[in-house]
Amino acid sequence: MVTKKATYWIIGIAVTGLAFYYLFRNKMSKTQRQIVFQAEAEADKWRGYTENDPAVGNIINQYWCDGLGYCSFTNSQVVEDGFNDEYPWSAAFVSWVMKASGADSFPADASHSNYIIETTINREVDPKSDFTAWALGEQKPEPSDIVCANRGGSNATYGNVVSGMPLHCDIVTKVNSDTIEVVGGNINNRVERKTLNLNSDGFLSHDKYFTIIKNNA
Repeated sequence: MVTKKATYWIIGIAVTGLAFYYLFRNKMSKTQRQIVFQAEAEADKWRGYTENDPAVGNIINQYWCDGLGYCSFTNSQVVEDGFNDEYPWSAAFVSWVMKASGADSFPADASHSNYIIETTINREVDPKSDFTAWALGEQKPEPSDIVCANRGGSNATYGNVVSGMPLHCDIVTKVNSDTIEVVGGNINNRVERKTLNLNSDGFLSHDKYFTIIKNNA
């Protein structure tokens, strides 16, 4: 017969075990935490500005120079009308956040398509790589992951991305019960937050999105 004391002892172990399960399940690495912090900080920094404001010239230039090594642009050049049509900076933004956060293994590129291709190859060659691309129904989003969508009439699907396709990717900053919160660059001509839908199983289910890049760094 199980005594009341033994019952409390068993319950205590179960509760402690459950607490440790959730603690370690949701534990983020230093790099992952920094990515979320950096993305959120950039979204806050852009409040009240758009890409043609002279005040953000140094910020956009930093994305290009520090994120990708493209250091030939001037601060005044990157805010000129038409410059950001020729040089869209959303992939530069993602690349900068990753590099600034210490994710040196991220395959930074000026084109979302190219780093999606690289991380898809990572998944095939070594699924334990720091960054691997998956179909939406294969992996659930977590903070610091990257989610990617078609843009400008492109029709990419997982495993069917061609270099140079017009795509867009966002950084996941928070996961809720039925939505995720993301931060992306060059959204409405600024760094901006968005909310995307999850399905009942917790997978991303939002128009135009087709792949998720898992971050294990």
